[in-house]
Amino acid sequence: MPKNKGKGGKNRKRGKNEADDEKRELVFKEDGQEYAQVLRMLGNGRCEAMCIDGTKRLCHIRGKMHKKVWIAAGDIILVGSNTYDHDSLDNFLCKHANKEIKNPRTGAFYNISLPSNFTGMEISILRLRTVSFWLRGVNYSVFNVPQRVVPQPNRKRMAIVYENLGNWSSYYYNVPNHTMVAPVFGIIPYTSSETTLINCEKMNLIIQGDPIRIQFPDVRPHAKNVAPICVKFGADGSVELSNMTKPYECEAKSQGHYTLVVPSTESHTQIKGLNIWWVFGFVIGFVGLVMVVLVVIILVKVAKRRKIRKMEKNSEGDEAFDTFWIGESKLPLASTRRTQPVLENDDVAPG
Repeated sequence: MPKNKGKGGKNRKRGKNEADDEKRELVFKEDGQEYAQVLRMLGNGRCEAMCIDGTKRLCHIRGKMHKKVWIAAGDIILVGSNTYDHDSLDNFLCKHANKEIKNPRTGAFYNISLPSNFTGMEISILRLRTVSFWLRGVNYSVFNVPQRVVPQPNRKRMAIVYENLGNWSSYYYNVPNHTMVAPVFGIIPYTSSETTLINCEKMNLIIQGDPIRIQFPDVRPHAKNVAPICVKFGADGSVELSNMTKPYECEAKSQGHYTLVVPSTESHTQIKGLNIWWVFGFVIGFVGLVMVVLVVIILVKVAKRRKIRKMEKNSEGDEAFDTFWIGESKLPLASTRRTQPVLENDDVAPG
């Protein structure tokens, strides 16, 4: 049976520098998607892409598709509007920590070394008993967890993962019309067993007393007249904003990721521009209203004057009467009689 001398069978892989002559149907973006160009591949189905608005984003191919989809630098792809995949990051950190720490000890801190792809990100893990956590609380990194905090579900041991996303913060999280002035810090509790550092089962912290305090040490320069705003990123992608309790200090009622933001310069400029235009429009409208009122008053006066002149002109054709004053009233006075009285009978009555 002759060998296939064509371009190969269905299992043939396309080379990096080899052009693909096959025609493909153009895929248009849908709601929640946008076009982006791949800048570099980061491994494990992740890549860095540049969107059409100029922002860089970290993209991740979910599931097993990253083994079947060939993507190279320079390709145009469709990415979701979300700029983060926290579940994928948490799962990766969980598995990577278990590979790094083979024999975990209770009551020990572990600084996890990450691959070069995550340069700038810092991960620390504290393994302890849940009873000790409830009695004493934890004060580590930027988080101060008070006493009497109940972790659920109830387990004998737990592992608290402290995350400092550093320069990766804007890749995973963002707040529309705001700019981050501090890295994103995360506190995620997991269940732990005797032989495994992290069981990858997340726990919830039930806080009934004092809240968790977060002190941000490194805050980037920002406008002095603008106070940073505390932000919590929920596991479902929600964003909660709140005011600082102290300078660069926030309070939290649950686990999650936190940072500080300020309104972006563009939004400030837009708001200021809108305010200026609103004031300008109000002034113009007020001046226009005053001008209309003045014009109406002038027209009314002109109409009255014309009416008076017309009456005076009509009166000039009649006989003029003298006038005399009685008090403050001016009355007409006939100086002579128009018709002299004449007796009908000329006979003079006898004397």
